[in-house]
Amino acid sequence: MTDSIIRDTQRAIVALAITVTAELGALAMIYVSKDKLLDFIDKQGDFWIYASFAAFLIGFFAAFAAIRLMPRFIKQLFFSLTVWLISIGVGLANVALFYSLLAFQTH
Repeated sequence: MTDSIIRDTQRAIVALAITVTAELGALAMIYVSKDKLLDFIDKQGDFWIYASFAAFLIGFFAAFAAIRLMPRFIKQLFFSLTVWLISIGVGLANVALFYSLLAFQTH
């Protein structure tokens, strides 16, 4: 998938649109029905693993596609390894964001 994002601008736009929509949907789900979501997670034993993996992929592909769509002079500042490191960092930050939204109680 990363290869298609690098080669084609249209696929980068599609990947960014899908990941931003998924991110907003997950945030809305947490905001609207956090209690029901936590009950579902408690009933499913391995759900945290799959949810963490999905949150990582959403953040990773969103950052990867966003960097691909940056103007050429900004992209030249990032080497190919740096793009991967930034995308991995954003993916891990996305996992931390969703964990913190689910783990901490708000009153």
